[in-house]
Amino acid sequence: MVFPAVLGIVWACLYGITMKIADLLDEHGLHWFKGDQILFGFLWGLFCSLAIITTPALGNAFLADVLAFLVRMRIDYRNHAIATAIVVLSFIMFSTFQPILFFSFFGVFVILGWIRDELDDTHKRTDWLQKIFEFSWYYIAAPLVYALLTQDWLLFFAFITYLVGYNVIKYCLEKSHHAPKNESANESKNIIA
Repeated sequence: MVFPAVLGIVWACLYGITMKIADLLDEHGLHWFKGDQILFGFLWGLFCSLAIITTPALGNAFLADVLAFLVRMRIDYRNHAIATAIVVLSFIMFSTFQPILFFSFFGVFVILGWIRDELDDTHKRTDWLQKIFEFSWYYIAAPLVYALLTQDWLLFFAFITYLVGYNVIKYCLEKSHHAPKNESANESKNIIA
């Protein structure tokens, strides 16, 4: 463990916050200053990397998270690519690959994330099924199962703070920012899905 466990929870929250801000800067017309997109791509990668090097379990779960975004075509802007590169390189340099843990999370995040993508982006559903996937509950369910099996609760609390950070920004900044929406195919994509 490179950092105290509690810092892994803080890094995870900051990861969620900076990821959503990077998303808003790209896809939703938010603009704070020149270079804000690149800065928040870098910060997203930095905070995820700090979470990754806290423990091997966090490392494998967050690497699975980021690589699932890649497979689901959510890494679609330069700042997303910068963050992904930082995360992958940090994992290679500072963490330990645990195949069972990694592939368990990767499978859940790809499959359930893809279902969410199909319901939200492709079919533009607004019924109860889409609402079930809206919150991305599988980001809490998978770590909860892991925690119950291993009694290692750090991953569970890290993913909760990750989602809280992401969703607080999503509902505060996205809802309060009234710039015209880009009607392209990427308009409705949220990274964490």
